[in-house]
Amino acid sequence: MAGCVGGKLVSVVVEDKAGNTELVYRKVQSPENLVKEIRFYPSGDTLSVTPMLKGAVHGVVSFYYKNNVLKEQATFVDGKQDGPFKKFDKNGVLVFEGNLKNGLKSGNWRTWYDEVQVQEERSYTNDVPNGKWTYWYIDGSLKREETYKDGKLLDAKDF
Repeated sequence: MAGCVGGKLVSVVVEDKAGNTELVYRKVQSPENLVKEIRFYPSGDTLSVTPMLKGAVHGVVSFYYKNNVLKEQATFVDGKQDGPFKKFDKNGVLVFEGNLKNGLKSGNWRTWYDEVQVQEERSYTNDVPNGKWTYWYIDGSLKREETYKDGKLLDAKDF
């Protein structure tokens, strides 16, 4: 283990039996006591960045593919997912997004075929299907609409 301690930067370096070293973890503390934990792939590329405040995950957590392209982002407040959630493909194109409140799906969740065309949009209240769900074909034409109330399917229409 090696690092600069003093409230600012701590790094964890692992050495194998052959003497090869690898940076696996870094912790950075800001003046506001926000700690950022940064984890790395063996290649040195960033695996994840996790902000923490008073021992709880707090802020936007980011995960990366091995080529440093953003894979996933989730917002946390006091250790619970609360806010936007996004998932990206290996090229960095947004493929999925939604919102969580106290760890539960809330509002509209969208999935994309590509960076332009939405595949589906679903609505939730406290993790329960509620409201209109819409599905599209890859060419953008409407495929299906469903209406939910408190998790129960009330109506469905195919196009």
